[in-house]
Amino acid sequence: MPRPKGSKNVASLAAKERIAWAFERVNGTGNTWLLKQAEDNPAIFASLVARCIPVESAVSVSHVLISLGDEMQAAAKRLNSVNAMRDARILEHDDTAHIHQPIDNIED
Repeated sequence: MPRPKGSKNVASLAAKERIAWAFERVNGTGNTWLLKQAEDNPAIFASLVARCIPVESAVSVSHVLISLGDEMQAAAKRLNSVNAMRDARILEHDDTAHIHQPIDNIED
């Protein structure tokens, strides 16, 4: 079963602890060994320092700015047009309205 994301590898941690223990046993807890390496082996020391610095990563971010006021007005217009269509009354058209009906009895 794989270890959970973000957890440390137990074997790697144990190896690092053993290396640190051996280093301190031979050189003590001071930094004299590192200072000596910086003076005597600058290329190796620079390589060691480079491994301790995080690798730079390039990140690209893009975004679009919108005017919230303009978007709210546009949404209100759309909502009003939908409401107007919903509330509109349908008028029925009578095609026979143009036909004149004869009047049988005209009283004076």
